[in-house]
Amino acid sequence: MMLQLNQVNAGYGNVKVLNDLTLDVEKGKIVAIVGPNGAGKTTTLRTICGLVKITQGDIHFDGHKISGLPSDKIVRYGLAHCPEGRQIWPKMTVLENLQLGAFTRKDKDGIFADMENMFHTFHILRERQNQLAESLSGGEQQALAVARALMLRPK
Repeated sequence: MMLQLNQVNAGYGNVKVLNDLTLDVEKGKIVAIVGPNGAGKTTTLRTICGLVKITQGDIHFDGHKISGLPSDKIVRYGLAHCPEGRQIWPKMTVLENLQLGAFTRKDKDGIFADMENMFHTFHILRERQNQLAESLSGGEQQALAVARALMLRPK
């Protein structure tokens, strides 16, 4: 399995949101988590990424136990999160945001090639690469958030 959640409990303070959640995602498969507002979809993703503390259970990603690890360690295993609300670095340029997406990588040639690929895929980002991210439209900021996540080369 690429991703496994086993009997995971998590939430915010005294509010338990996830209760014994079990989920298996096979490598190469696409899984959708659907449900009404407040059902725990975002909390599930934030818990997987280490942004919400797990109170019980285990999470494994690509053979590594990631439950309890800080998010910067989880990213190093190849798990990228493209948060809702974009959450870009507004006072940094588009180029700097993309470079931060590849902060765990050491392959300069690959980073350059992926940057070119992002500029090819999201044409507007090439045009705006020296602009502050906060000056982009909402849609352009979302494109930047997706491109930044892809710069990690997530598994």
